[in-house]
Order: sequence, then structure tokens, then C-alpha cells
Amino acid sequence: AGRGALIDLPGSLDDRTARRLVRVLAGEGGETEVAVRPDGCFARRLVRTVPQRGTGWRTHGTALITGADTELGADTARWLADAGAGHLLLLTADAPADDPAADPAADLADAGVSVSRSTVDPADSDALTALVAELPAGHPLTVVVHLAPALGRDGTDPVGAARNLCGLALDHDLVAFVLCSCAEGILGGSPAHAHLDALTQQLRARGVPATSLSWGPVDEPDRAHPYGMNAISSRSAGAMLRQAVEQQTATAVLADIDWQEFSMSSEPGRTQLFDDVPEFEPDPTAEFTDEDPGLDGTALRESLSEAGPEERAQILRDTVCEQAARILSVEVDDDTDFLANGLTSLKALELNRNLMALTNVEIPLVAIIEYPNPTQLAEYLVEAYTEAL
Repeated sequence: AGRGALIDLPGSLDDRTARRLVRVLAGEGGETEVAVRPDGCFARRLVRTVPQRGTGWRTHGTALITGADTELGADTARWLADAGAGHLLLLTADAPADDPAADPAADLADAGVSVSRSTVDPADSDALTALVAELPAGHPLTVVVHLAPALGRDGTDPVGAARNLCGLALDHDLVAFVLCSCAEGILGGSPAHAHLDALTQQLRARGVPATSLSWGPVDEPDRAHPYGMNAISSRSAGAMLRQAVEQQTATAVLADIDWQEFSMSSEPGRTQLFDDVPEFEPDPTAEFTDEDPGLDGTALRESLSEAGPEERAQILRDTVCEQAARILSVEVDDDTDFLANGLTSLKALELNRNLMALTNVEIPLVAIIEYPNPTQLAEYLVEAYTEAL
């Protein structure tokens, strides 16, 4: 299938900008993502950064953390408490554990820091506003760290949640605002996570000390990950987050990447982003494929071709369940909700590619989100498979 490109234009198009746009459309420069402006055309590049010593960054008041019921969330909460936060507002996916030993942040209250926990979904604007309005007197909101999207806790509306948190940033005098996303927003072009990065840039333009962090997999050492990425530990992830905030970093990718593997799986003509990474050495003669070479769908396709409609639907349900279970690392049945079981944009992309490789049917990525369980997704696949015959 053909691949598109992304061109970002200013609010108004003058003659100079229009001429630049025409040249970009004609292929000048060979870029696939370009911002066209009256004063020039701009493209992104990924460059390596060297961590610096901490600056003694301090805070006060209340720090709000999403994805707080994780090791990385607990590590972040401890750091912010040590840095001066007097109150911690921890947003979690589930109700607090009855057993303190099961709570990764159980020791915070013992350190003299007041802690409140809530299961409010940041995508619910009214509930989020009401929650912040109840903060203790003398502890205004000063820090927001949105870890959830990078930890498989996207929720029902990740973009809506990020927008609502950005609204808090504009209504309060913050010393730090961190939006986290999965690294495919940079490496694989995920629209949702790329949008989070754009929101951060808008906040910085309005004077908010905002940071956008795109994460590789955290604490998932036993899973195979696309893009040549290896899992990083919560401890390492926490240290990198602290460095990014202390250095007032605008945007960063925090990932352990096997550049040789990534180079082999990268599509020729779409690799300019990595031109300044010396380890990235794509083979210009290689033929690109989205398919995982370890997936062989020959037997599946033969079964589908010989099956009737009902049997075909069951075969595809079983296939979706098998692939989703492997990617989500949970048990999956016909009615398992993908989002409720940790489906991130990165995992949706992996599921999408695997199903296309197995069925040889073109499946839009949005279908993985629009059909949120194996039964509904299989029904869509039956229709798509039948149309492709």
C-alpha cells in the first residue's frame, strides 16, 4: 500500500509559503514530515543527548500523578515528595489496595507528606476539575505528571485526558508539567501520541514549563517489542524523568533501542528522522515489510478459504484472542475489552500488523480501537476478508 506524508501549514497561507508548499509536494528535499513556514521549511531530527547532573530542582504545593499505581508512579511520587511537594494527588486505574504492602507508594505518608488517591478518569473534565478544587488549603497545584499513556493506562480517551490536564496547566501556576506517551509517536507515527507531543509544544509557547516524554516499554522484559526496543526498568525510567524535568527538556525519547534491528525494519525513504543517529544504518536495497517474519499465516488463510461464514468468524475470533493475549500478556476471551487490559497505541499497532500479516487483509489501525473486543473485531475482519476475496 502507498504511504502518505505529513505537511504542517501556518494559519494563513501567503504567496511565499504557497510556493514552498508546491516545492515540498513536488518532492523537493525528500522529507515525509515537513513544517512549511514563510521563513523556510523545517523537519525533525532525533539526536542523542547526554544526561547532566541534577540542578537541585525544587517544588512545593500539590503534585498530581496519573498512573500512580505502578512502580514508576511510586518512584515519581517519592522523588516529588523529596523535592518539596507537600501533598500528592495520585490518580490510579483501580481503587487503592486494602493491603499497604501491595501499594507501591504506601511509605509516602510515613515520610510526612499528605497523600490522597482517586480513580477519577482525567478524560472526565468535570470530575477532574472538582477533584482539583478539593485540594488542601495551602497546597495549590504546582506539578502535573501524566504517566498513564506510557504505562498501558491510556483510558477511554487519552487525547481528551491530555487536553483536560493541559487546561489545568493554564489555570494554575505550575513549576512542571509532563506529558508522557509511547515512543511510537516518534518512531512509528502514532497520531494520538504525536498529538500529546504537540499539546506540550503549545503549552511551552504560552509560558508553561512543559515537557513531552516518549517512552519505550517500561518493565516488560519478557515481551518481544517492535522497533527493536528493549524494556527499561522503572528505576532507570524514573531517573530519566527526573533529569528531563530538572533540565527543563522540551521533548525527549526515552528508550533502549537496538539500532541494528531497528535499521533492518525501517522503511526506505522514511528514515530522515534518524539521520543524526550514527548507529542507524538502513540498507537502501532492503525491501520493507510491516510483517513480522516470525508470523506465517499460510495455514490460517487456507482454513479461512475453506470455511463457511460461521466457522470463518470463529477462526478469526480465535486468532484475535491468541494475538491479543500474546501482546497484552493477559488471558483473552471473546469479550475481553482491549483498552481495559492495557492496549496502548504501540500495542494496537503491533496487533494490527500481526493480523494483517496472518490474514493478508489490509486493516486500518483505527479498526483496533473502534472494535474493542475480539468478537467485534472478528466480525469486522470477516467482512473485510470477504470483500478482499
